[in-house]
Amino acid sequence: MRLFPSSLPHIWNASRPLACLIPLLGFTMSAEAGNCDRIHYGTELVDDVTYCASSILPNSRVATYRPGNLEGWGLSKAHRAWCEGAYGSGEGEWVAMQVRPGTRIRKIMFLNGYQKSNKSYRENARARDITIETDQGARFSHRLDDRPGVQEVYLGGWHDVQTLRVYIETIYPGSRYDDLCLSGMALDFEDLRDFEYQQQ
Repeated sequence: MRLFPSSLPHIWNASRPLACLIPLLGFTMSAEAGNCDRIHYGTELVDDVTYCASSILPNSRVATYRPGNLEGWGLSKAHRAWCEGAYGSGEGEWVAMQVRPGTRIRKIMFLNGYQKSNKSYRENARARDITIETDQGARFSHRLDDRPGVQEVYLGGWHDVQTLRVYIETIYPGSRYDDLCLSGMALDFEDLRDFEYQQQ
């Protein structure tokens, strides 16, 4: 499976609390209804992916802004986004992913900002400096570009992960709204298999 094809999964009981505690970075984070969405894939390489966020912008009449929207991967699906709902510009907010234990990755892909349209992109805040932390203690800092489209963040080698969290350290301010949005965050589950094949 390449990335997260949006035609396959559905959000599992997103309106109810998940019956688990997600181990993350040496502590546990209660997976409450307002914070997390579990996406079911049921494939050879990925079972479920759980997205969580520190806060969520309340639904509008035409859109939701839940963390599960981050899985709608691909520019054709970028009309969806997670938007934080805390007071302020979004600095200090975070999003997290939980995947199958021992998933080996070397990069994360992002769609920065609200990429529904150029207008939506500019009017809402975008992530600038981010910190990525994994449950194995790895920590990375990166500056995202202020542009639409896919951005790949390489992690300096292969890492076995189950959970990772992305902190928004600084932002590119929106021209109209303070809300910080991301339209996508994904892993390439076929990357390791492709790499091993190329080494043969």
